Amino acid sequence: MIPNTTFERLPEEKKERIMQAALMEFAEKGYAAASINRMVEKAGIAKGSVFQYFGDKEGLFAAVFAHSLEKVKDELRKVRDNPARTDIFTRLAQILHTGLDFTRTHPLIYRLYTHLLSTPDMPLRNFLLTRIRKEGKDFLAELLEKAADRGEIRRDLPMQEALFLLEALMDRFLLASVLPYLGEGFSDKKTMENHIPGFMDILEKGMGNKRP
Repeated sequence: MIPNTTFERLPEEKKERIMQAALMEFAEKGYAAASINRMVEKAGIAKGSVFQYFGDKEGLFAAVFAHSLEKVKDELRKVRDNPARTDIFTRLAQILHTGLDFTRTHPLIYRLYTHLLSTPDMPLRNFLLTRIRKEGKDFLAELLEKAADRGEIRRDLPMQEALFLLEALMDRFLLASVLPYLGEGFSDKKTMENHIPGFMDILEKGMGNKRP
């Protein structure tokens, strides 16, 4: 999934231009209908360069996916590394807000994800979805572990089940923001933001370590 060193040595502006052109094509057309010709025209490069940098269409798609995933991780790191002393429920609320903003500011990246979910025969689909799940699971597991160390969540909390619940909430919440049929009344950004405190109230009552 790593482009060759020739691509990595390109100027950052050119690399970003190529990635953006490919992302736009894959997100708007899907993998099967995506055209290398349209991509290179938008990026302003020779068609042969794509094969030189990525090997083939599948390699390009994998590179675009990895590039997009890094942007998602960059946003999550900001929440994780926030120096403010906030408890896990505040951080989880921040993650939902950040995710909601991300789907609005990077709609093509999220559309790429929905294509991946809805296209069973897409190359590398299982591998890529497994990678997404692992990245998300590891991130949330770290938050839970630190919250447990600080005494913010119940000592008897079943961690695997809690982790599964959080993953499901995050994924369904963001999918509903772009696929209205998955959450009636959750498609409007402002309305969705208004629901976040309710989610956190439920989670805190079920997971929180209430001290007498």
